[in-house]
Amino acid sequence: MLEHKPTSQPLWTLQVLTPDYQVDGFCDINCFTPYTFCSANYQIALPTDALQLCQVHITPVSGLQTPHELDVPNWNITFYNGFIAVIPRDKPSLQYFHDNLSHYPLYPVDVYAGPYIFHGDLPIEKKEFKKLEFLYSYILKDVTIDCLAPQSPLKSYQVPFAMVRTLLVEGMVMKG
Repeated sequence: MLEHKPTSQPLWTLQVLTPDYQVDGFCDINCFTPYTFCSANYQIALPTDALQLCQVHITPVSGLQTPHELDVPNWNITFYNGFIAVIPRDKPSLQYFHDNLSHYPLYPVDVYAGPYIFHGDLPIEKKEFKKLEFLYSYILKDVTIDCLAPQSPLKSYQVPFAMVRTLLVEGMVMKG
């Protein structure tokens, strides 16, 4: 896990999954003001469109060979479909998710998005299921991620939370 040097800016350590890369870095949440993006019962906020990570390490997950160094000063995402998932990776970001989702019932799901399958629990009130199709993103809890690309190093990857972009979700299987 990356560690950042203390600054006056609040940085969250985040991991971004794109169709081909796992991008680890820090996000200045003052610079990229969080947007509320989920249904009325989700009071979670995280950048959902434009996003910049600094002090970035890039790992190919789909077998691609990178044409440049794997450590870069920044990674900019400027389009809604520029990423599949954002994963909080430090105490402040994890605590933010935990505090805002801990009171919801959990429903086991498998989410298929790009080359990934996200196995986890969807924290949501049952009456809110019909709103899922109108959300830009939703959060999964206790997630195992598998990348289906041949020879991908990302198999059985476990994380406490993942924000999955609905624009790139191809399907969700309700398991409970």
